[in-house]
Amino acid sequence: MAAADTIRKGIDRRTLLIGGGAGMGLLLAWEFWPRTYAPNVATSAGETLLGAFLKIDAAGRVTAIVPQAEMGQGIWTALSQALADELGADWRQVAVEPAPINPLYANRLIAGRDYGGALEHLLAIVVRDRAFMDDVGRKTMLSVFELAANQPDLVSQWRRKLSAAIN
Repeated sequence: MAAADTIRKGIDRRTLLIGGGAGMGLLLAWEFWPRTYAPNVATSAGETLLGAFLKIDAAGRVTAIVPQAEMGQGIWTALSQALADELGADWRQVAVEPAPINPLYANRLIAGRDYGGALEHLLAIVVRDRAFMDDVGRKTMLSVFELAANQPDLVSQWRRKLSAAIN
């Protein structure tokens, strides 16, 4: 009977603290570990990659690598025209290609869970364009509310702002 009394079931406080400390250390190390991502853009002979978002070939053709999706807003056209203007190039010699899958091209606004910035932009769209508000702007804000469900104070603050903008 004495041997049965010395056997404990479960985890004692000391083991829990040691395990929790080790887990937190690993979590912090993972978060703050320096990371560098090399661009994985395909280049052909005669093309030079300048950073992660621009490549120029020997004939002077400029290609912008864009991680944002073209969904009818004209972002690819606008970016290529702005790039041509900045480089002093003929805008007909500027092309755009989608960025490959790589953490380097991640949208930090959404990936970093900075929902406040995204909601601010969406609310500006809702306020500026009443016809758009009834459709896409409001529905997109509601989708972001669902994504930010773990931040109830932020969601309630922006729900009030959306309500004030609509009414």
